[in-house]
Amino acid sequence: MKKLFYLLLCLPLAFAACSEKEAEPKPEPKPEPKPVFTLTSEAVMQFDAEGGNGVITYTLTNATDEVEVTASCPANWVSDITVGENITFVVAANEGDARESKITATWGQLSFEVAIKQAKAEAEPEPEPGNVIELNYIQGSYYTPEQMEIEAHNYFFALSSVEWDGTEAGLSANAAYFYFDIYADSVNADYSIPNGVYELDIYDSGEAGTIGYSYTYGFETDGTAAPANWYVYTDATVTVTDGKLVAELVLESGEEVSVVYEGSLALAPVKDDEGGSAGDIVLDATDYTYAVEYYGDYYTADSDNWVVVIYENAETMSGEYILLDLISNPANDDWSGSYSCLVDDTNYLMTYVPGYVTEDGYLAGCWYAILEDGYLSDVYAPLYDGEISIELNDNGQATFTFDCLDDQNNSVTGTVTATPLLETSSKVANMSKATLKLNNGMKSMAIR
Repeated sequence: MKKLFYLLLCLPLAFAACSEKEAEPKPEPKPEPKPVFTLTSEAVMQFDAEGGNGVITYTLTNATDEVEVTASCPANWVSDITVGENITFVVAANEGDARESKITATWGQLSFEVAIKQAKAEAEPEPEPGNVIELNYIQGSYYTPEQMEIEAHNYFFALSSVEWDGTEAGLSANAAYFYFDIYADSVNADYSIPNGVYELDIYDSGEAGTIGYSYTYGFETDGTAAPANWYVYTDATVTVTDGKLVAELVLESGEEVSVVYEGSLALAPVKDDEGGSAGDIVLDATDYTYAVEYYGDYYTADSDNWVVVIYENAETMSGEYILLDLISNPANDDWSGSYSCLVDDTNYLMTYVPGYVTEDGYLAGCWYAILEDGYLSDVYAPLYDGEISIELNDNGQATFTFDCLDDQNNSVTGTVTATPLLETSSKVANMSKATLKLNNGMKSMAIR
């Protein structure tokens, strides 16, 4: 009886325990781990003025496949942004002040930023003291591609330490002169030398961006204004930037010299071979000399051909120069009379041949020009229209009256009285029949 009592006494306790265990709540499931998007490279990236490539590294954990990493930058000098295991980008070269921007990387609602900073452009280093020649004056000419028969524009000029005296060969004593023959792919409105970097070309190719070798040299003059100290280059680089020219030169001796010029780089354009006009021309002289040569029926039968050359100074071959090619009537006893411009072969008597240039580069027909020590300057104009009247006096003097136009409709008017040359030098005789050549084996520099 006693055992049964104890068993019955324990049963309610067991049922109570079982009921209490079944009432406990079930445990909640573990939450999914949150994505983590972390920058692992520097938060600020520095670049010098030359620019370069950049790499941003990061980690992304607990990510889903539905969302991708993106990256962007508001600055146009940061480009080619590519996202993969890393973020890569390109920083362009800087030509101005220091600058900065930022790249923002994003994954879903998560993001980070990286600052991109770039240094300002460094100024061109000034040449080392002691090897610098500073020049203050420029004289030169611009040639079109058609004149040079190439694709590039040609700028032939000289920098000097003293001002030019107004003539092409007007050198001064104890002065420095540096000549350059530059070819560019463009031309400015004022014919100034275009900005750019030009390299010496020993082959004289005439390609844009080059410096012609044959016409690039320098010298210093002595006390008599004669070249005494020549500079010949094995290498040369000319840099032109907005009114400043710096030439880095390597001499045959190995010495390095820098030539620096600041100021206007505008040059004078050279006129085309068939019309280097100087505008309206007025003639008024009574003391010139002339030479005349008779060629018979040089152009056609039943005509007389006369070539007359008028000089302001036949001895030095400088100053005004007039070339006349006349077709007179054989019925006349001389070459006086009034001449009109030849326009066709049916009416040629008492006409003058309009100015033209031969295939060899010589002046032919009728021209007005200015000579400088036997060389043609940039002033020359062909006579294309109008009247030329010639009166011969008893003493041999001739009076020439001009009422003409050149090929650019500039007027050539006035009167010249000239005395015949009693003794003609070989130089004068050689110029009596179309022997004044436009290209004298050297580049002509127009006077500005």
